[in-house]
Amino acid sequence: MKRQVLSIFLASLYAISFAQTDSLQQKDFQFSFLYPLGTDGHNSIKNSYNVSLNLFMGQTGATESFEAGSFLNINKYYTNGAQLSGFINITGTKNLQNDYTSKGFQGAGFVNVNNTSVDGAQIAGFVNTANKTLTGAQIGGFINYTTQSMNGVQVAGFVNVDAKGSSRAQVAGFVNHTPHNNGAQIAGFINNTSVTKKGAQIAGFVNTSAQTDTATQVAGFINVAAKGNTNAQIAGFINVADKVEGLQLAGFINVCDSIDGVPIALISIVRKNGFRAFEVSASDWSIAQASFKLGVQHFYSVYILSKLPDESSRWAIGAGFGHQSNLKNNWKVNLEATVHQELWIDDDRADKFLYMDRTNLVNQLKFGIGIPIGTFATLNIAPTFNVGVAKRTSEPLGDNLQPHWNSTLSSHNVGNKRLSTWFGFSTGIQF
Repeated sequence: MKRQVLSIFLASLYAISFAQTDSLQQKDFQFSFLYPLGTDGHNSIKNSYNVSLNLFMGQTGATESFEAGSFLNINKYYTNGAQLSGFINITGTKNLQNDYTSKGFQGAGFVNVNNTSVDGAQIAGFVNTANKTLTGAQIGGFINYTTQSMNGVQVAGFVNVDAKGSSRAQVAGFVNHTPHNNGAQIAGFINNTSVTKKGAQIAGFVNTSAQTDTATQVAGFINVAAKGNTNAQIAGFINVADKVEGLQLAGFINVCDSIDGVPIALISIVRKNGFRAFEVSASDWSIAQASFKLGVQHFYSVYILSKLPDESSRWAIGAGFGHQSNLKNNWKVNLEATVHQELWIDDDRADKFLYMDRTNLVNQLKFGIGIPIGTFATLNIAPTFNVGVAKRTSEPLGDNLQPHWNSTLSSHNVGNKRLSTWFGFSTGIQF
């Protein structure tokens, strides 16, 4: 979208040129049928009117209080007060030596165009444009467009564009776009800005920002902040950021260069100051476990593959979250909450390579002490509290997930499930 393209198109409806004037004569009233057929003829463009009425199309120098027309209103310089039209309002086709600001309200059934600065509101059924500073509100059913500075509200059913300037708020059913945002963008589908400072982006689907500083991004699907500091990112699926100072929350993946805060997601990747660890261990119910930990030390995700006893095809997959604190002499304390589900891999009795025949879980809370082994590894010794949940079926492939010995605290049936609790242990080496 180019600057003033829409203005030039609409101006072609009345392609008339006028000489520049230095002042306007003040008058109380004018009426036009179809410019220049009116009470003041061609002279109406030299006058500013308190009240201007146009049956079809009227053109004046300016309006000071009120203007109404059934189809098209044109004010050559500025509008103060209210400008109402059934179809199109246009203000600012020429400039006086002074740079005027239109103050008040523009309301049109189709399009409002204002080439001056606007201090007020523009409401149109289709398009609003303000080619200089807008302080107030733009409300359009399709497009709002501001080319320089906007300090107010833009509301559109489809697109808001603030090409240069700062926005307190942009609200659109589909797309918001601004190269400089200082406030909030709210869209049902996409927000896009190249610079965001001290504001918020809220979208039902995607937020993107090339540069951001202390901003909040909330999206139903994806947040992207390519450079700068981001205060918080909340997305239903993916967050991507340069530097995060605060919370990064996603339903699936967080990615950032560095973070001073907490990333919460199934997968959190922090490139510079992140936490990554691999652990090999054994527990009271698993003869061998391999764990990968990813995130930051004070909050990380855990992914676990466990080998169960009995059949060679019997395994368990698990996931959860953990926290690790550093003590003196490189000793560590970690707390992890995980869930493990029985999994059969390449079993002759199953019709799939990876097979789960029922609910068979271990919900585990683990409190560990980490003892350094040289400079490359840590010995983790951890007591655990476990809750087993197994669905009772007539012919399960394997037994309920339980400890290797009879250490069950309680075991009882709830509906068609068997609940068991016990204290256990886990011992492993973390690299």
